[in-house]
Amino acid sequence: MRSGGVAALFFVLLTLRAETLETVSVHQQTAVAELVQSLKSTREVLVRSGGGSGSPPPNPFRSRQEFKLPPMPEEKNPGRRLEKLTARQEELIRKMESSSDVQDLAGPQNQLRQAASSLGKLSSMNLKSAENAMKDSEGMLHSNKKVHALLAARKALVELRQADAAYREKADRRMRETLSQMQETLSEARRKSASELSASLRSMARDLLAEAMEQHRSGRQTHATALARLAEKAEHGAGARKALPAAEELAGELETLRMMDRAPEEMLRSALSRLTELGGQMRYSARHPETLSAEEHRALRRELRLELEDARLALSGILRINGREAEAERSVEHARKALNLLAGYPDEPHGGVAGRNASSAIAAETMALIAGSERVLGRIQISGTVSVFNPEDVPLRYRKEVGEYFKRLSEKQQRKEREEKP
Repeated sequence: MRSGGVAALFFVLLTLRAETLETVSVHQQTAVAELVQSLKSTREVLVRSGGGSGSPPPNPFRSRQEFKLPPMPEEKNPGRRLEKLTARQEELIRKMESSSDVQDLAGPQNQLRQAASSLGKLSSMNLKSAENAMKDSEGMLHSNKKVHALLAARKALVELRQADAAYREKADRRMRETLSQMQETLSEARRKSASELSASLRSMARDLLAEAMEQHRSGRQTHATALARLAEKAEHGAGARKALPAAEELAGELETLRMMDRAPEEMLRSALSRLTELGGQMRYSARHPETLSAEEHRALRRELRLELEDARLALSGILRINGREAEAERSVEHARKALNLLAGYPDEPHGGVAGRNASSAIAAETMALIAGSERVLGRIQISGTVSVFNPEDVPLRYRKEVGEYFKRLSEKQQRKEREEKP
């Protein structure tokens, strides 16, 4: 409720005895108008709990409408705007290449530079570099220096593409971190009493919806919609007569979403690529702890945990598809041991002697996981593959063609399966 509505209503209560009925009526109408406007314009603000002894916040999920994300017009979606800006820069370069007199193109380049500047809230160094390159290109176009203008324009295009990739990667990483945190929270909550589990599910629902709104504002609608759906399921589970079955179902959905539409072997290869680098850093930090600050070491452990969890999930998926396989099972165990060591890492500067020992053990388990997983990937034969088309991950210019390609791919696979049936 807005403070104006409260103040007006309070003022009515104070003046009931002191003023005439006609005067009080005016104040009443003002208060009612304020209250109605508050109900129309105010939504619950969802924030993570900061502690304190105040009463718990009211349940924000009284209506299923709360789980529906507000509209996000393309002109306000930073991701789509960056896509379109990149496509327009490509088009401008083609015009430069085909024109002998390029002075008239200085105006369009200026417009694109202003569009890049308006995207500053993405906080990307690549975007700033693109803006500077566009300014150089604009100056060269004014002077009709086509070759130099093209060089600057192409540099701007490269920076825009890198800004787009970095923007997507940041949103994807935030999504992975959120899902990882929710998995950990749910794992602990499932060991608690029924009432505590319901409270944890309700808290998860608030956190998931808050993160859905963050992804929504950043323009990653696929992530936002998935998180809002999970939030609704968590809230429904909290109010169910038996919360545990709902929590089990939610745990399965969290794991599925964590795969992010990747085949298990693809997910495993991606995780192993990062684990090779991160495991080496952990091993080096065990020998030279002074090379990383405490915060840098915490960041290294967070990233290592994410990749280890991805590797464990991917290996579990491979086991489900291919049946029991000793090497894959040993690799899963190495991932679990490394994750347990990370969970119990000493909370002191550089971890002390215990921390250095833990870092060495984590690095050893990680390297054993990598070696075993690579052998698994070398032997397994996946019975089938699934091609996933996520429109947001394809540049706007090629989206229609890519969609048609995936459609043909799907039809081809279906024909093959029909032909193989006896």
